[in-house]
Amino acid sequence: MRSWLLPFALVALLTAGIVWFLSTHERVPSREWVGPSAEARRNLYLAAGRFATRMGLATRELRSLPDLDTLKANSVLLLPNRRQALDPRRLREIVAWVEAGGHLIVEAELVGVADPLLDLVGVERLRGVAPSKPAPLELADGRKLSVALFGAMTLQAADAGEKGRFVSFDYGEGAVTALVGLHFARNQLVGTDDNADFLWYLLGLTPAAELQIYLRPERLSLL
Repeated sequence: MRSWLLPFALVALLTAGIVWFLSTHERVPSREWVGPSAEARRNLYLAAGRFATRMGLATRELRSLPDLDTLKANSVLLLPNRRQALDPRRLREIVAWVEAGGHLIVEAELVGVADPLLDLVGVERLRGVAPSKPAPLELADGRKLSVALFGAMTLQAADAGEKGRFVSFDYGEGAVTALVGLHFARNQLVGTDDNADFLWYLLGLTPAAELQIYLRPERLSLL
């Protein structure tokens, strides 16, 4: 009989341990950060485009310079900075597209870098200090949103009499919205604070049927 006491005691102890563990612990889901996908690393506005699509606005990516020659009427063009590859002819055609009813949402070039597109639509860049965190932004409809607009400048549209971290005004039959930065629309931030609300507010300033996002063509390399 004594030979069974030790195994029996071990089984009883193991059973008691399992019962205690199951009664004091529960299984819950956890999040694991896996980093952005290859497409998200290549397209900083992938999440913004998918958000617009879920909200019912068709989205199209412009992946090359010739794509800018196919801008659709009554649509929105999201145009990031670092666009030195755009030649004067294309810049004039973008302005003509706005005058015909398009809505241009454009990120200002850094102060000290030439920005002929903003010059064409009459927006001046004034040196300023970039905020360290999203700051409250009052919209034309009276709402106050916390938006990531981090550019170290202020914009001024002389003809429209507007000045601030973003300016939006009618231009011909269309509209121009110039911003000190597009951080709020990028993958890392569009889902935080009020950034998505602000993006949707901008997209709703004109009765657009489609959002067109210009993605700068990347230089080819041997790698």
